[in-house]
Amino acid sequence: MENKAGALSKDIVDGDSLYLVRSEQITPLDFLAAMKTKRNQVYMLGVSTVVDSFPSTWVKKADVDTLIKLIYSKEKCDCFLSPLSSNIPIGDSADVGGYAIRLIESYRQRKNLSFGLYSCPKTNKADADRLIKWWARQK
Repeated sequence: MENKAGALSKDIVDGDSLYLVRSEQITPLDFLAAMKTKRNQVYMLGVSTVVDSFPSTWVKKADVDTLIKLIYSKEKCDCFLSPLSSNIPIGDSADVGGYAIRLIESYRQRKNLSFGLYSCPKTNKADADRLIKWWARQK
């Protein structure tokens, strides 16, 4: 699903937003990039619909090298919305750091990642500090 330049193909990303994709179609960094909100498009609901199926092996060590640099980011991005959800968290947003923390936790615990029906993860300094210490011990 990637083109030769490594960018997501147009059949997965439309207008810089994800729509009904599966984890095997994207990398964790693609996921995070696509969740970033384009605030100049006021008509957007601020959600991206993704099938909630992220295996424990989805996030790789190389991904953590990049994600760890983002865990304090409060940059606003789309909330996660399962196609099964009947609730749209209008007026809410997620943080890049919140997603980075959740992705790293999945790697660290070797657990499947689930965002449930919808999720708007926020950056949490205590969690970020803990992960920084953990990552330093891994190197």
